Amino acid sequence: MDALFSVEQLECEVGSRVRLAAPLQVRAGEILGIVGPSGSGKSIFLRALALLDPARIEGMRLGEDTPEKLGPAHWRAHVGYLPPAPALWGNPVREDFARVLALKAHAERDIQIEAAEELLGKLQLPGILDSDSARLSSGEKQRVALARMLWRAPSLLLLDEPTGALDPALRKSARELITSWVRESDTPRAALWITHDHTEARESCSRFLRVADALVSEVGPEDLA
Repeated sequence: MDALFSVEQLECEVGSRVRLAAPLQVRAGEILGIVGPSGSGKSIFLRALALLDPARIEGMRLGEDTPEKLGPAHWRAHVGYLPPAPALWGNPVREDFARVLALKAHAERDIQIEAAEELLGKLQLPGILDSDSARLSSGEKQRVALARMLWRAPSLLLLDEPTGALDPALRKSARELITSWVRESDTPRAALWITHDHTEARESCSRFLRVADALVSEVGPEDLA
């Protein structure tokens, strides 16, 4: 099977100057767990893939598209980065979702608010669309932002500790939603997922990347410590 996403070379130009040890290919339906010590450059690596931080990149493709072909805004519409402490843009929550459609990269897409309600329900947030965004807890904000990202339907998810603010039961529902969203879709999707929870990584991810000593290298599940 051809790769959905690939990058031949990457060296970040900020922080620890993380670089790929070997070309990376990700197939549709795959979820790659990204592990490594705090401060090793995991977030910088994901942000570089989303064109949010400067990096020297060669041969990066999403299907038939490249960053040069799409431009940064449209690349990020298809390659979605979710930070560990995401911001909400509108108030109430419904306005936060509406603002996505105001972005030029999404202007012509047929995205229905009912799909957002369904995603929020699966994250144990029924009826939250009319709530005050400023009054949400950190865990609620994290789940709203995850639902917003999935609602946008990028082909590649770049998830930076998307369940870090959640209790075990909510982590489980979020993990199940992410894995089903990637693996049971009629359209090709994949994800790169930063986690410090190696049990979560083993349960959710099919392959693993370790970021350490300024290198991003593929490792096996037996190498997770």
